Amino acid sequence: TAQWETDFLVAGRPRKGVLTPDAANLCDEDSQRELLETMVSANRAMQTMFDQLSIVVKCLYPVGSHKEQKSVCLDAVIRRWRSHNGKMGLLYSAITLAATFASMSDSMLHDGHFSGFIMNIWKAEPSAELQNLFTHFKALGSKSAELKVVSCAALVGTQQAFEASFQRLGKALRVWMQTYGRDIRAGAVGMLGGLHPCRKAVDKEAPTFCKNQDFPPGGSGGASCGNALSSPVWAEN
Repeated sequence: TAQWETDFLVAGRPRKGVLTPDAANLCDEDSQRELLETMVSANRAMQTMFDQLSIVVKCLYPVGSHKEQKSVCLDAVIRRWRSHNGKMGLLYSAITLAATFASMSDSMLHDGHFSGFIMNIWKAEPSAELQNLFTHFKALGSKSAELKVVSCAALVGTQQAFEASFQRLGKALRVWMQTYGRDIRAGAVGMLGGLHPCRKAVDKEAPTFCKNQDFPPGGSGGASCGNALSSPVWAEN
Protein backbone atom coordinates (compact mmCIF):
# COMPACT_ATOMS: atom_id res chain seq x y z
CA THR A 1 0.00 0.00 0.00
CA ALA A 2 1.03 3.61 -0.46
CA GLN A 3 1.59 4.11 3.26
CA TRP A 4 4.44 1.60 3.22
CA GLU A 5 6.23 2.79 0.08
CA THR A 6 9.67 4.32 0.39
CA ASP A 7 11.58 6.41 -2.14
CA PHE A 8 14.62 7.19 -0.05
CA LEU A 9 17.13 6.17 -2.72
CA VAL A 10 17.57 7.34 -6.31
CA ALA A 11 19.82 5.25 -8.57
CA GLY A 12 21.27 3.62 -5.48
CA ARG A 13 22.18 6.91 -3.80
CA PRO A 14 20.42 8.78 -0.98
CA ARG A 15 17.74 11.12 -2.31
CA LYS A 16 18.73 14.71 -1.62
CA GLY A 17 17.13 16.06 1.53
CA VAL A 18 15.58 12.75 2.63
CA LEU A 19 17.57 12.76 5.89
CA THR A 20 17.47 15.52 8.44
CA PRO A 21 20.61 17.69 8.62
CA ASP A 22 21.45 16.12 11.99
CA ALA A 23 21.27 12.58 10.58
CA ALA A 24 23.15 13.51 7.41
CA ASN A 25 25.86 15.14 9.49
CA LEU A 26 26.53 11.91 11.38
CA CYS A 27 27.12 9.74 8.31
CA ASP A 28 29.04 10.15 5.06
CA GLU A 29 27.24 9.47 1.79
CA ASP A 30 28.07 5.75 1.66
CA SER A 31 26.94 5.31 5.25
CA GLN A 32 23.77 7.29 4.54
CA ARG A 33 23.02 4.88 1.70
CA GLU A 34 23.59 1.90 4.00
CA LEU A 35 21.39 3.45 6.68
CA LEU A 36 18.53 4.10 4.25
CA GLU A 37 18.85 0.68 2.60
CA THR A 38 18.65 -0.96 6.01
CA MET A 39 15.66 1.19 6.94
CA VAL A 40 13.88 0.08 3.76
CA SER A 41 14.68 -3.57 4.56
CA ALA A 42 13.38 -3.14 8.11
CA ASN A 43 10.21 -1.60 6.71
CA ARG A 44 9.69 -4.61 4.43
CA ALA A 45 10.23 -6.95 7.39
CA MET A 46 7.63 -4.98 9.36
CA GLN A 47 5.16 -5.35 6.49
CA THR A 48 5.79 -9.10 6.41
CA MET A 49 5.23 -9.31 10.16
CA PHE A 50 1.85 -7.61 9.85
CA ASP A 51 1.04 -9.84 6.86
CA GLN A 52 1.55 -12.84 9.16
CA LEU A 53 -0.78 -11.25 11.70
CA SER A 54 -3.34 -10.76 8.93
CA ILE A 55 -3.14 -14.46 8.06
CA VAL A 56 -3.90 -15.39 11.67
CA VAL A 57 -6.81 -12.95 12.00
CA LYS A 58 -8.37 -14.00 8.69
CA CYS A 59 -8.10 -17.65 9.70
CA LEU A 60 -9.91 -16.98 12.99
CA TYR A 61 -12.53 -14.65 11.50
CA PRO A 62 -15.80 -16.04 12.94
CA VAL A 63 -17.65 -17.05 9.78
CA GLY A 64 -18.14 -20.29 7.91
CA SER A 65 -16.97 -23.58 9.35
CA HIS A 66 -16.72 -23.73 13.16
CA LYS A 67 -17.43 -20.01 13.57
CA GLU A 68 -18.26 -20.45 17.28
CA GLN A 69 -14.91 -22.10 17.95
CA LYS A 70 -13.12 -19.43 15.91
CA SER A 71 -14.73 -16.67 17.96
CA VAL A 72 -13.74 -18.30 21.27
CA CYS A 73 -10.23 -18.98 19.96
CA LEU A 74 -9.75 -15.41 18.74
CA ASP A 75 -10.87 -13.96 22.07
CA ALA A 76 -8.52 -16.26 24.00
CA VAL A 77 -5.58 -15.59 21.68
CA ILE A 78 -5.97 -11.81 21.76
CA ARG A 79 -6.05 -11.81 25.56
CA ARG A 80 -2.79 -13.75 25.67
CA TRP A 81 -1.21 -11.63 22.96
CA ARG A 82 -2.09 -8.51 24.94
CA SER A 83 -0.29 -9.67 28.08
CA HIS A 84 0.78 -12.94 29.63
CA ASN A 85 2.09 -13.67 33.12
CA GLY A 86 2.37 -9.97 33.84
CA LYS A 87 4.49 -9.27 30.76
CA MET A 88 3.79 -7.68 27.40
CA GLY A 89 2.23 -10.22 25.06
CA LEU A 90 3.34 -11.15 21.57
CA LEU A 91 1.08 -8.76 19.66
CA TYR A 92 1.70 -5.83 22.00
CA SER A 93 5.42 -6.49 21.60
CA ALA A 94 5.08 -6.41 17.81
CA ILE A 95 3.02 -3.21 17.85
CA THR A 96 5.35 -1.46 20.29
CA LEU A 97 8.37 -2.48 18.22
CA ALA A 98 6.70 -1.12 15.07
CA ALA A 99 5.89 2.17 16.83
CA THR A 100 9.47 2.44 18.08
CA PHE A 101 10.89 1.74 14.62
CA ALA A 102 8.54 4.33 13.13
CA SER A 103 9.41 6.97 15.72
CA MET A 104 13.17 6.48 15.52
CA SER A 105 13.21 6.30 11.72
CA ASP A 106 11.08 9.43 11.38
CA SER A 107 13.43 11.30 13.71
CA MET A 108 16.11 10.84 11.02
CA LEU A 109 13.89 11.63 8.01
CA HIS A 110 13.21 15.18 6.86
CA ASP A 111 9.56 14.33 6.23
CA GLY A 112 7.95 11.94 8.71
CA HIS A 113 7.07 8.73 6.91
CA PHE A 114 6.10 5.88 9.23
CA SER A 115 4.66 7.19 12.51
CA GLY A 116 1.43 8.62 11.12
CA PHE A 117 0.28 5.30 9.69
CA ILE A 118 1.22 3.31 12.81
CA MET A 119 -0.51 5.81 15.09
CA ASN A 120 -3.61 5.94 12.88
CA ILE A 121 -4.14 2.18 13.04
CA TRP A 122 -2.75 1.16 16.43
CA LYS A 123 -2.64 4.34 18.54
CA ALA A 124 0.60 2.87 19.85
CA GLU A 125 3.41 4.57 21.70
CA PRO A 126 7.09 3.74 21.12
CA SER A 127 9.21 2.13 23.79
CA ALA A 128 10.19 4.77 26.35
CA GLU A 129 13.69 3.30 26.56
CA LEU A 130 14.34 3.63 22.82
CA GLN A 131 12.25 6.65 21.90
CA ASN A 132 15.13 9.12 22.23
CA LEU A 133 17.86 6.84 20.91
CA PHE A 134 18.66 9.05 17.91
CA THR A 135 19.02 12.08 20.19
CA HIS A 136 21.53 10.09 22.25
CA PHE A 137 23.59 9.10 19.20
CA LYS A 138 23.45 12.65 17.83
CA ALA A 139 24.84 14.02 21.08
CA LEU A 140 27.49 11.31 21.21
CA GLY A 141 28.58 11.97 17.63
CA SER A 142 29.03 15.67 18.29
CA LYS A 143 31.90 14.99 20.70
CA SER A 144 34.53 13.85 18.20
CA ALA A 145 35.07 12.55 14.67
CA GLU A 146 35.68 9.05 16.01
CA LEU A 147 32.45 9.04 18.00
CA LYS A 148 30.58 10.36 14.96
CA VAL A 149 31.62 7.20 13.06
CA VAL A 150 30.58 5.06 16.03
CA SER A 151 27.21 6.82 16.25
CA CYS A 152 26.51 6.33 12.54
CA ALA A 153 27.40 2.64 12.78
CA ALA A 154 25.10 2.33 15.79
CA LEU A 155 22.22 3.85 13.82
CA VAL A 156 22.73 1.31 11.03
CA GLY A 157 23.00 -1.49 13.59
CA THR A 158 19.77 -0.41 15.25
CA GLN A 159 17.93 -0.60 11.93
CA GLN A 160 19.39 -4.07 11.37
CA ALA A 161 18.15 -5.06 14.82
CA PHE A 162 14.65 -3.82 13.95
CA GLU A 163 14.69 -5.88 10.76
CA ALA A 164 15.81 -9.05 12.56
CA SER A 165 13.24 -8.54 15.32
CA PHE A 166 10.38 -8.06 12.85
CA GLN A 167 11.43 -11.25 11.06
CA ARG A 168 11.47 -13.22 14.30
CA LEU A 169 8.16 -11.83 15.51
CA GLY A 170 6.52 -12.60 12.17
CA LYS A 171 7.59 -16.22 12.44
CA ALA A 172 6.68 -16.32 16.13
CA LEU A 173 3.06 -15.33 15.47
CA ARG A 174 2.57 -18.32 13.20
CA VAL A 175 4.57 -20.81 15.29
CA TRP A 176 2.81 -19.73 18.49
CA MET A 177 -0.60 -20.32 16.93
CA GLN A 178 0.35 -23.80 15.67
CA THR A 179 1.72 -24.82 19.08
CA TYR A 180 0.59 -22.90 22.16
CA GLY A 181 -2.48 -21.51 20.40
CA ARG A 182 -3.81 -24.94 19.49
CA ASP A 183 -3.38 -26.04 23.11
CA ILE A 184 -5.49 -23.21 24.56
CA ARG A 185 -8.39 -24.52 26.60
CA ALA A 186 -11.36 -22.18 26.37
CA GLY A 187 -15.10 -22.21 25.87
CA ALA A 188 -18.01 -23.87 27.58
CA VAL A 189 -17.99 -27.53 28.53
CA GLY A 190 -19.85 -29.44 25.87
CA MET A 191 -19.19 -26.88 23.16
CA LEU A 192 -18.91 -28.57 19.81
CA GLY A 193 -15.23 -29.18 19.19
CA GLY A 194 -14.26 -29.61 22.85
CA LEU A 195 -12.17 -27.24 24.92
CA HIS A 196 -9.45 -26.65 22.32
CA PRO A 197 -11.29 -24.26 19.97
CA CYS A 198 -8.22 -23.19 18.01
CA ARG A 199 -7.69 -26.73 16.77
CA LYS A 200 -10.81 -26.36 14.64
CA ALA A 201 -9.28 -23.46 12.74
CA VAL A 202 -5.50 -23.83 12.84
CA ASP A 203 -3.53 -26.80 11.53
CA LYS A 204 -0.54 -28.04 13.48
CA GLU A 205 1.74 -28.75 10.54
CA ALA A 206 3.67 -26.29 8.38
CA PRO A 207 3.31 -25.11 5.64
CA THR A 208 -0.45 -25.56 6.09
CA PHE A 209 -1.84 -23.07 8.58
CA CYS A 210 -5.54 -22.40 8.20
CA LYS A 211 -7.90 -25.37 7.93
CA ASN A 212 -10.73 -23.37 6.39
CA GLN A 213 -10.36 -20.26 4.22
CA ASP A 214 -13.69 -18.67 5.16
CA PHE A 215 -12.70 -15.02 5.30
CA PRO A 216 -15.05 -13.09 2.96
CA PRO A 217 -13.38 -12.35 -0.41
CA GLY A 218 -14.45 -8.71 -0.12
CA GLY A 219 -13.11 -8.34 3.40
CA SER A 220 -15.12 -7.80 6.56
CA GLY A 221 -17.89 -5.87 4.86
CA GLY A 222 -16.23 -2.50 4.57
CA ALA A 223 -16.48 -1.62 8.25
CA SER A 224 -13.97 0.93 9.43
CA CYS A 225 -11.20 -0.43 11.64
CA GLY A 226 -11.02 2.73 13.73
CA ASN A 227 -8.71 2.33 16.68
CA ALA A 228 -7.49 -1.25 16.51
CA LEU A 229 -6.90 -1.29 20.26
CA SER A 230 -10.30 0.13 21.28
CA SER A 231 -11.93 -3.28 21.69
CA PRO A 232 -12.79 -4.22 25.31
CA VAL A 233 -10.61 -7.30 24.91
CA TRP A 234 -7.55 -5.02 25.23
CA ALA A 235 -8.71 -3.46 28.48
CA GLU A 236 -6.90 -4.57 31.60
CA ASN A 237 -9.03 -6.68 33.91
